[in-house]
Amino acid sequence: MSEFDFIFNHFAKLGKNQQNFLNDGCEIPVPENQKLVVSKDMLISDVHFFRNDPPNSIAQKSLRKNLSDLAAMGTKPYGYFLAISLPQNTNENFISQFCDGLQTVQNQYKIDLLGGDTNSNKNNMIIVSITIFGFTNKNNHLMPRNNAKIGDRIYISGEIGNGYIGYLIHQNKLSMKNNAAKKNFLSHFLYGNCRNDLGEEIADKADSCIDISDGLLQDLMHICKNSNVSGKIYSEKIPLHPEIKSLINTGEINFLDLFKWGDDYELLFCGDDEKLKNIGNIFEIGEIIESPENKSQIYLDEEKVKNCKGFEHL
Repeated sequence: MSEFDFIFNHFAKLGKNQQNFLNDGCEIPVPENQKLVVSKDMLISDVHFFRNDPPNSIAQKSLRKNLSDLAAMGTKPYGYFLAISLPQNTNENFISQFCDGLQTVQNQYKIDLLGGDTNSNKNNMIIVSITIFGFTNKNNHLMPRNNAKIGDRIYISGEIGNGYIGYLIHQNKLSMKNNAAKKNFLSHFLYGNCRNDLGEEIADKADSCIDISDGLLQDLMHICKNSNVSGKIYSEKIPLHPEIKSLINTGEINFLDLFKWGDDYELLFCGDDEKLKNIGNIFEIGEIIESPENKSQIYLDEEKVKNCKGFEHL
């Protein structure tokens, strides 16, 4: 199949405006009193997912990871560009399942494909690069990472560690008898997660926000360093799945590893308690404090964390 047949037989069907696939680009009209927000993420096989993962899951995780970035800026998603490089021997069934995965997420978030590019490679790699666009009110300050204030409370949108446990199960490094929990963890790792509704809800309430892609400790440190503050969090306040608590109690997993792995895609944000206390289904886990000698630190249960390093892409 030629490149253009490849595009029109599969990817063009994911777009509402077919004219976008007949030109070298597309127009994105910005509604009145709105501003356009753009984010980009690239996922690579055996770095962000595994080469033999289901094509449907690779697509869903790739798109949700980008949606999560918009969630951290309180932005409503509009559409996306997709650039994909596939091994030369990729069959059409892979493409069909991959597009089904994209369609699943598109239907959930009412977005569509705006255009992109395709090519093949001789290195047996899958590379998925997405540029995502969203709109938000002109007054939205996008909850920047450099806006945390001393006295702010630190919140999280959901459980930590589900992606890490899913990875361990996926790689046969951990066995689990609870089939429902096992399925939940695997789904979290394979298909990704995003909190866009919550992001829009806290956009005018939170001072600073980040999505947890590279580990709770490392991502909190990003906020702290950029804001020249420190953070103090409490382990008993961090939401964990009951099965994870059991694994900690039996010593099967290390408590700190949960906070360093990533792949959670929950929102980590901070702000004035009075503005955020009435938001439902969020968890207060700590507070922003002054940095000693202007050096940002993370404290866990009053102890300074010596190494906040999480997932590294390089």
